[in-house]
Amino acid sequence: MESDRRMSFQTEISKGGSWATETARRIADALPGGGALVLTGGTTVEPLLPQLAAKKSDWTGVEIAFSDERCVPPDDGASNYGMARRLLLDAAEPAAVHRMKGELDPAQGAADYHSSIAPLVARGFDLLLLGMGADAHVGALFPGSPALDLGQHLVHATFIIASP
Repeated sequence: MESDRRMSFQTEISKGGSWATETARRIADALPGGGALVLTGGTTVEPLLPQLAAKKSDWTGVEIAFSDERCVPPDDGASNYGMARRLLLDAAEPAAVHRMKGELDPAQGAADYHSSIAPLVARGFDLLLLGMGADAHVGALFPGSPALDLGQHLVHATFIIASP
């Protein structure tokens, strides 16, 4: 998939406990009339989501997608979608939420999610939030994972064995 669209990157560092409030304001300002927002999962985004729900009042034109999800149902405490639903989505009511259905067989969930986000990828995301895990993973792409060599796939079921 080739495109002549240019991406711009901006890195900002917020100090101390104010990062969630500052980041929520920046996101609200960046998506005034809508757009496509990709949320990261895990503990990185947890304090940000309620702030974001409070800072942005009109979500009617915003589509939400996720950079990663665990293969668990949405009511499982490990579900990134479930956390986002509780802390942001139920209050925000965005135009659309594209989620990886972790309750499905992993390969089927990945295939369904690929189909769901392909139109968003073709248009381009307006804002992508990513966190980095302690083991340097980003968006469920873990160092040394075979998924890193699957260039054209939008979504891939990755199996990680948790260490004790």
